Amino acid sequence: MAEEPDIIYSNTPKLLNLSFGKNIFSFYDQNTTGTKCAIEVYDRTLTTKYGTFEAYPNVAGYYHFDLQNLLKNYTTPNYSPFDDVLVTSDNETFEFKVNYGYVGPAGFVNQGTYPSVSEFTNCLVIGGRKRYDELDWLDEEKYVAKVFSAAGCNQPERLNEALTDWNEATPTTKLKGTIPDYVIDNKVYEINKRYNDEYQLYFYSKYEENVTDPPTPSGRFMRAFRLTFYDKDDVLITNKYITNTTTNGGGPGTSPGAAYSMRHPYNVIGLNLGPSYHPNEYDDNIGYVYVSCYTHYGTNAACTKTSTYLSEYATSWVYRINFIEDECNDYPPVQVSWLNKFGFRDYFYFSKRIDDSVNIKRNTYEQVEGSWGSSTFEVNSYDRGEKVFSQDLTIEKSINTKYLTDYEARVLKNLYLSPDVRVRYDGETEWIPIVITSNKWTERTFRKDKFFQYTLNYKEAHKINSQRG
Repeated sequence: MAEEPDIIYSNTPKLLNLSFGKNIFSFYDQNTTGTKCAIEVYDRTLTTKYGTFEAYPNVAGYYHFDLQNLLKNYTTPNYSPFDDVLVTSDNETFEFKVNYGYVGPAGFVNQGTYPSVSEFTNCLVIGGRKRYDELDWLDEEKYVAKVFSAAGCNQPERLNEALTDWNEATPTTKLKGTIPDYVIDNKVYEINKRYNDEYQLYFYSKYEENVTDPPTPSGRFMRAFRLTFYDKDDVLITNKYITNTTTNGGGPGTSPGAAYSMRHPYNVIGLNLGPSYHPNEYDDNIGYVYVSCYTHYGTNAACTKTSTYLSEYATSWVYRINFIEDECNDYPPVQVSWLNKFGFRDYFYFSKRIDDSVNIKRNTYEQVEGSWGSSTFEVNSYDRGEKVFSQDLTIEKSINTKYLTDYEARVLKNLYLSPDVRVRYDGETEWIPIVITSNKWTERTFRKDKFFQYTLNYKEAHKINSQRG
């Protein structure tokens, strides 16, 4: 009787990875039978199958599978992140397990599951991009906080950055205005927005746990956002806490102190920073707001707390949103939103010259003039010869930035690289999908170009409806 294959995995990606790049799973048949290996990709509950891959061993006896083409299909843009004050990552992240085995006479024979069959231990990909030679997310630690517990009090061991291309810190020595006492390491990440601009800031919400001193069950995840508002005179308006609960659009818990297991789509949580989500804080005198993430304080009632339920220190770096006023000689600003390198949305506003045009493509035919079907032949002056049968009308625009800093120029490079870009015109609430027609991005810096701007040429993705001729 022929020996049965014994398939084991020899290499897997990290449990947290990016989908736009190689995601290699490797296997080995310990009995070297040369049998075809197969893997099945399932959801976290092992009930929904997303795909099957099969391969014979290579000359070294190993099987290699790259899942990126499947994973990319399940990490797509979120086109409507403006419902609640918090936003989940239904579209931008994908959680899965892999069953592996071999192909027998009756079909697939399962010999194992990676990771384990536990519903809450899974592979997770975020819809970000990697270099062609990167198998794992190399700077993952920058975006995943690490937490430990001291005497039942949860504390951050490593802070995480937001999933945004705006990732250059400002030393507090160069920061104007009031600096809260909870800002540490003398740095803040600044982002500029206009008063009426929409904006989301996203954070990976599951924390790495210190193995020796793990956090309490309630401290394994991000539990709330803290927003500290200041007016233009640098006077504190208020501290506002938004709990990561289903009531606010986050979750999966209903209470900031309850222990629960993190699962899709709550792996990444976004915070809406538009005026409609904070009506009591937004007024004509608002200056800036600091944003940071917190976890639950723990199980020891004597723990020092930020609020009644939050840990003493933030688990993320502190971000400062500055409210920028339009200059009197500016054009009506156009807010641009694009899919950044992590698969989430970033924003910028173009406030200088705007050029509009309509590209018109007409299909015509020749219509013979005259009343050939009547008793008397005549030709009217309004009879057409060449007639428009149909036409396509496409709105095209060219918009320009203000003078940019080198940092702003580096961030905007990702706008030109993005596959999904949208614009919101001044005074409008709807986002219009566009296709960038600028097919080249050239680096500009103050050293090379002194004062410089960028121009974005695009066409709206939907044509104007035009009556047939």
